Amino acid sequence: MHAWLGTRGVRQMRMRAEQGGAARVGAKKGVLGAVLAGVLLAAGTSAHAGPVSVWDFAISQPASGLNATVTNTATTSGTLIGNYTADANPTGTRTKPGLFGSFGDTENVAVTVNTLGASISGNVNTRTSGGYRLTIDTSANTIVMENFASNFLASGSASLPISVSLSTASFRTRAPSSIFPGVPLTLPIGSATLSELSVAQAGPGAGTLTPTGPGTFDFTIATLVNLSASFDVLGNPISLPGQLPLPFALTGSLVITGDSAVVTALTPIDFEQSQQPNQALPQFPLALPTLTGDPANVLLDLTLSNVGVDVAGTFTSVANGTLVPGPGMLGVIGVSGCLALRRRRAVRGGALVV
Repeated sequence: MHAWLGTRGVRQMRMRAEQGGAARVGAKKGVLGAVLAGVLLAAGTSAHAGPVSVWDFAISQPASGLNATVTNTATTSGTLIGNYTADANPTGTRTKPGLFGSFGDTENVAVTVNTLGASISGNVNTRTSGGYRLTIDTSANTIVMENFASNFLASGSASLPISVSLSTASFRTRAPSSIFPGVPLTLPIGSATLSELSVAQAGPGAGTLTPTGPGTFDFTIATLVNLSASFDVLGNPISLPGQLPLPFALTGSLVITGDSAVVTALTPIDFEQSQQPNQALPQFPLALPTLTGDPANVLLDLTLSNVGVDVAGTFTSVANGTLVPGPGMLGVIGVSGCLALRRRRAVRGGALVV
């Protein structure tokens, strides 16, 4: 009888202990749940409720583009010489400065090139890609832009008409026999390729918000950008890397809906930039027209003295924005991790060990 009562007493003690442990687990879960709810509320307040919010925007390529007249120029000077060599090309063109005088059977003398200028100009209507970050303060009605970058040739390179003019000292040639009296020549080259046209923000960008309705605003942001361009002249790639900041104003409308936003902008573009690289170009061939109809084939050794780009038109853009989470979201990750870790712990005797 005493043994039976002892066993029964032990069982009751175990049951009471398990019930007490479950109650403690439930209480702790309730506390953790309350903490998590508080952190989630704080994070939500940090990301959404305040007047200041940060957004990352991606320019929609199908809906955005540049419609503009683009003019690229390059100015060079140096020398030209016939492509004759006694061994490799004995029937090639030979050159000699001046219009009169002797011209030996193997003479081939360099001629001064005063200028060889190229102008690539035409209209482009291309798709645009890129992105930027906006910090919006709806209480102060201010807007700040960072990391603006735009590729105006996202849909591919553009082919534009090219005009090439050549001014040299007077000279004459053999094979074919012809004279060049030093009058500037316009060479029929055809077209050239514009392979790069892009801008990147080079300075702070700030502006004003004008509320136009619930969650809708008009804005103007003034900033500086670097313009980069690359094009081809007679087989020579010419680059103008952005090194001189140019003024740029992004003007448009902003619509905020929950955690998403859309910017629609129609921005006039008027960029003009030039540089003086004084860069030696690789030797390249050129066929000069003659009165006989047969071309005079010469080789040019030139130095690029000036390169420029002029863009005038309209930049249309639609950009989709996503809200950047506020600092409070870090607390969500930490508390959620703690709950997951506790739930993975072993259960002993039907009670969660905490």
